[in-house]
Amino acid sequence: MLPSLQDFKDVIEFLLTRHRYDLVREFALTAAPHLPSTQAQDRFCSANLVAEALFKSKYFDEAVVWAERACKADPQNALAAHQLCMCLISALREAEAEPILRSLAQSFPEQVFLNSDLSIALFYQGKFDEAQAILEKTLASLPEDHPHRAVVRFNLHWHWMRSGRFKDSLRAFLSTETKFANLGKPELKPNDDIRGKKVLVLHHDGGAGDEVVNVRFVKYLADRGAKVIWRTHHRLENIFSRVEGMHQVVSRAKYQDPNLLDFDFWISAGSLIQFFDIDLPELSREPYLFADSKHLASWSQKIPARGKLRVGLRWQGTMTTDTEMHRSVPFAEYRKLFDLPNTEFYSLQRDTGLEEILPTDPVVDLSADLKTWEDTAAALTCLDLVITNCTSIAHLSGALGKKTWLYTPLGCFYVWALPGEKAYWYKDVRLFRQSRRRDWAPVTQAVRMALENSLRRSEGTINISTPSSL
Repeated sequence: MLPSLQDFKDVIEFLLTRHRYDLVREFALTAAPHLPSTQAQDRFCSANLVAEALFKSKYFDEAVVWAERACKADPQNALAAHQLCMCLISALREAEAEPILRSLAQSFPEQVFLNSDLSIALFYQGKFDEAQAILEKTLASLPEDHPHRAVVRFNLHWHWMRSGRFKDSLRAFLSTETKFANLGKPELKPNDDIRGKKVLVLHHDGGAGDEVVNVRFVKYLADRGAKVIWRTHHRLENIFSRVEGMHQVVSRAKYQDPNLLDFDFWISAGSLIQFFDIDLPELSREPYLFADSKHLASWSQKIPARGKLRVGLRWQGTMTTDTEMHRSVPFAEYRKLFDLPNTEFYSLQRDTGLEEILPTDPVVDLSADLKTWEDTAAALTCLDLVITNCTSIAHLSGALGKKTWLYTPLGCFYVWALPGEKAYWYKDVRLFRQSRRRDWAPVTQAVRMALENSLRRSEGTINISTPSSL
């Protein structure tokens, strides 16, 4: 019996909600030959659903193949063409998506989202000025109450950050932040007197890196007399409990309903910087996280000081995130550093990417001992230099005050958007920027040259330059 399209959608949705992406792919490709295909419309609907399933399960190259089949079955279908573009962008083939999106945007000017998607295709090709111009023109054409206006502003926030419009960027970034509803206490406002008051900080959007970025502002609240309660959901309770000014850290798993906590005001973590009306030059870049002494004692045995430069390596983050394909670095790039003298390398990968390490690679695999964030913080503290791609490790290392060299993708996280190699959010982070998508070789060449220069200057001591000391 042939499966109906509705049966197909129900199974895919069931597997997606359980994050079983491997089974989504297996089921979609197994069921595909048995889906309705008698009429052209049947072939379009079937191919379109398979493409959508593969796209949502992040098998982008295969999603492109099925999206192309859907377009072939119904060449005039604009929605199919748009889905093909989204698959192409995610498969790192933005240049192919660009002319299709230009044509769609011209044919359907009332569909504002097409200009936003075109700007994304341009963004990932490094055509930043054109992407910004399209978004600003689109924003100017929209009335204040247009439902897509916040999305356009959000897409603009990176460009405004890049051009130095720090406060405008943050306002745009926060325009689509998840709002917390049904809280029994008021949201914190700039004129509220918080002396002696309990302020609950809620993190919702983003990952662990976003939390690490924002927890620096606890001290700002404490300096105004507040007792800060931070609700985290990334198992960072212990590390965050040592942040200066922190009153209490609780887990989201234990307090899914914030109303179970005793507090006077609440504020979302992402809104803290805007609450204090901080401009970029005023942003503190000093370390604000610290490793636990007991973990540090243990890890100092695992990463002992032997007179060599101890370099930690991270090249891949969580593969389920939408941006990971843009920021992951092939481990083969790091192999180009292994012949440098007086250095030893440690892998900071834990769950993914370890299969890229060969038995002959001179790298110490720490994954078995990196059980908690406390372990990771202690390991980072014991290293002389951390070389990483754009993951939460970069933020944790920066917040710990460690010398950190970042493989920075062309379309990078907003905190790295300002041009140059200086990281304005952390004192000792140095940015090595990609100039072409999918091409990390020039970045590795620059990293190797910087390492050679540092080793040459050190003459037996550890001396890793950062932008602040150049």
